[in-house]
Amino acid sequence: MDVLRDFATFRANTIIPLDEGWRFILDASQEGERLAYYSPTTLFEYTDVISCGKSWESQGFSYDGMAWYRRYVDIPEDWFPNRIKLVAEGVDDAYTVWVNGEKVATHGSFTDHEQTVWLKQTVTDITDYVVAGEENFIVLQVVDIVGQGGVYKPLYLAVE
Repeated sequence: MDVLRDFATFRANTIIPLDEGWRFILDASQEGERLAYYSPTTLFEYTDVISCGKSWESQGFSYDGMAWYRRYVDIPEDWFPNRIKLVAEGVDDAYTVWVNGEKVATHGSFTDHEQTVWLKQTVTDITDYVVAGEENFIVLQVVDIVGQGGVYKPLYLAVE
């Protein structure tokens, strides 16, 4: 039965697409964590706007390495007390999820390409990190080891 679990997909009752409006910054020196890029109080002098659902190369960034996606998301009050999940249909190669300045989960490996989540749906339960009826700050710290990089397939919030 464990083999069947590997083929299971997450099903949601309601979703909020998160493909548009991400502030984006490359982090070639990998100092973003030290500089608190995950924090809502950290401001940047300049960042680009990027979409999820397409590689960052297809949006003009020819780059292998680390980058950050940041945006605010309103989560409806009527979603609570249900479980709220962040669902990524494909991220090349690995990523860490931060919500309201808190590290929630890492999917894949930032150093071992064999542990890529490039072809995997990943689901992160963010229920304990979000505030009902308010803007919540979601950050993805993404590493691309080789090839097309970034959140290249749809990304969305789901409630079950």
